[in-house]
Amino acid sequence: AMGAELEELRERVASAELLRDRADIPLSVHIENIQLGVERLEAGRDHAKLVENEYLRKTLDRGKSDEKLIDSR
Repeated sequence: AMGAELEELRERVASAELLRDRADIPLSVHIENIQLGVERLEAGRDHAKLVENEYLRKTLDRGKSDEKLIDSR
């Protein structure tokens, strides 16, 4: 998912270059379009971090259980 979003952002940046000679599309529109792509990437990164932290928390919680999985002396 992150790779696809990076590719989309790359395409957005490239499209601004391809359309630079078109006076009917203001630079501010290109900038806003790219900013939206960056915001989606940041949201995706934040979500991935939350998922990772939840997984780590569950793993650590399993390690704290009183139940022994291996017979130790």
